[in-house]
Amino acid sequence: MLEQLESPNEKSELAGLLEYMENSPAAIEKEFAKGEKDWIDCFEGRVDGIRDGLRNQEVERMLTEKYGDPEISEGINLKIGKIKDYLLVLRREYGTKDKLLPETVKQELLETINTLFEL
Repeated sequence: MLEQLESPNEKSELAGLLEYMENSPAAIEKEFAKGEKDWIDCFEGRVDGIRDGLRNQEVERMLTEKYGDPEISEGINLKIGKIKDYLLVLRREYGTKDKLLPETVKQELLETINTLFEL
């Protein structure tokens, strides 16, 4: 899980990224409540932020140290690509007015954020 990647005493870019990920459900709902974007757009914006965080050299270094795999970020980015592909499917199915997007689908998408680091 997210909390297993870094001890609470370490302050780093990775810690910031993990916090960003953990705060995603509330941040997505807050953005959606503004009414400017549909829920899928809010979710996708958060996923893009995670992908941007993975581009940080310190984050890449720390992930490599934790997993012993220098290509760990690439694996996570592949998962993000699959999430974005799924979002395209959802857009076709629900349209841009996804207020009808089922809560179960929202929860499934939110869970994908928590499992990005599970390889």
